[in-house]
Amino acid sequence: MKKVNLALFFFALYIFSFSQTVDMTSRRFFDQIFDYSNNKEFVAAQYTDIKGSPYFSEKWLKGKVFLNDHSWFDNLEIKFDQYNNSFIVNWHDTAFQISSAVKQIVLYPGSDTLNRLVFKNGYALNEKITAKTYLEVLAEGKRSFLKYAKKEIDDYTEYGDATKYKRFEEVDRYFIFVNGNFRETALNKKSLQDVLADK
Repeated sequence: MKKVNLALFFFALYIFSFSQTVDMTSRRFFDQIFDYSNNKEFVAAQYTDIKGSPYFSEKWLKGKVFLNDHSWFDNLEIKFDQYNNSFIVNWHDTAFQISSAVKQIVLYPGSDTLNRLVFKNGYALNEKITAKTYLEVLAEGKRSFLKYAKKEIDDYTEYGDATKYKRFEEVDRYFIFVNGNFRETALNKKSLQDVLADK
């Protein structure tokens, strides 16, 4: 009987310890991931009069968030807002904006985990692209290649209609690391050759 009671005691202790770990992890997740500047919860802006979407994908994509201490949280549902250059996470059916203090975010557009999009900040390239701006890392190393995946609101008219409409338009920019500096380049063979030839 004593052995049974002792086993139950250790089982209860194990359950309590596990629940404490989960709670501490959740609190750490909140403290290091979420942006608290807007009362914690993210409220999506409404663009009812604008054609298209500000997001990379309207669907929640599987993703992973890396912290500064090299730990991470995975199996998250994340959206990338290309208009505001920010990430939103779905946490228990509530959307929260991810803090720009998070240095790396990985998105998986499909079921194949080898097909992934890596975003990092910390690249202060100019007045618009600051250290808080997330850039997609296409290649990293001696020849790092970055993509500024941006959407802007564009005015346009349709044939036979003088009314001005608005739409989201992609205006991606590319940067390559050459001779200790990032240089902007176009995504074509000649531009890349010109930048790489400048040694």
